[in-house]
Amino acid sequence: MDEPTIPTMSGRVAVVTGASSGIGLEAVRGLARLGATVVLCCRDAGRGEAARAAIARAPAAGPVSLELADLASLAQVRALADRLLARFPAIHLLVNDAGVYRSGLEHTPDGAEMTMGVNHLAPFVLTARLQPALTAGRARIINVSSEAHRGANLRRAPLDRILRGDGHYNGFRAYADSKLANILFTRELARRDAVPGATVLAFHPGMVATHIWNQNQDAASRIIRLFKPLMLSPARSGGFLVRLATMPLEQGSSGRYFRQDRPGRPSADALDEELGRALWDASGRVMKNE
Repeated sequence: MDEPTIPTMSGRVAVVTGASSGIGLEAVRGLARLGATVVLCCRDAGRGEAARAAIARAPAAGPVSLELADLASLAQVRALADRLLARFPAIHLLVNDAGVYRSGLEHTPDGAEMTMGVNHLAPFVLTARLQPALTAGRARIINVSSEAHRGANLRRAPLDRILRGDGHYNGFRAYADSKLANILFTRELARRDAVPGATVLAFHPGMVATHIWNQNQDAASRIIRLFKPLMLSPARSGGFLVRLATMPLEQGSSGRYFRQDRPGRPSADALDEELGRALWDASGRVMKNE
């Protein structure tokens, strides 16, 4: 019986946001072990450098470097993209993993609601800005979403208002909205062929015991923390992400939603092309501060 083929990422460039901890860090470990040239995109210099150094010390690791950016700032997102374009003519994998959860209403420097700003608008801008290198690399783009998207409601108010956090705010609903936005963005990116040659996927990593729920004291965060011993480890979910990044895909997979490493069916709202187009247009207006 033939041994299973071990994928290789040697000679390929992988960019991972939110890579200093959790799923992003574990995915970077796996990609480096496969020989990829990996770029960790992190907000905190100390945690980012510690992660980079640990991965670089591992046996058989591919080249690992660190780029700093606070993804709440679209100016910093654009500057990050420009630095990456200057370094890499082709990027073969982009993982939009960075995410936040805020129990109380906060705003980004650009006036967006913080959860939507980091979880949705930052990937929206970063992916668009990196288009030349992603097209050159015939990249696989993975947007980390969640089954939490099933609790979203992007129809309760005009999308521009939702993106800005206007009106009554609920932290978990904002998080769910951002995860639905990830899937709608994935599908619309594929439908428009906005990054020619790329394959774009939305990814649910499972319920993962990461630090994202540790920074808030609302009821939803406290309940979720009670169940952390039953959740998947970041290493397990990071492994699913690496598999999705490297495994062969059927033709026509671009725009699909994956639950871990298997195709899944998202909510009806996630499949609504009209809602996807409307969110795309509203995102463009908000990121320009219109």
